[in-house]
Amino acid sequence: QACGLRDVNAELAALNVVVLGISPDTPKMLANFTSKQQLNFTLLADQDHAVCEAYGVWQLKKFMGRENMGVVRTSFLVDEQGNIAHIFDDFKT
Repeated sequence: QACGLRDVNAELAALNVVVLGISPDTPKMLANFTSKQQLNFTLLADQDHAVCEAYGVWQLKKFMGRENMGVVRTSFLVDEQGNIAHIFDDFKT
């Protein structure tokens, strides 16, 4: 998801779209990920997952028979007034 956004960020910027990523990871982990993946947009740390909860993406996830809380990969298109214009939630990882 992040690399896909990286690859089209210039096209999005031409449309006045600003890409931001939000993750419950630490700032150090996000800095390392940004460097490794050569991201061209800002990643913000949401360590207490307050933003993720507010957007409804902090959910119970199931993987290999285990359940835990985590972020459901989702992208939001937020308009200039701060309203969600579109939700993208069909990501293959």
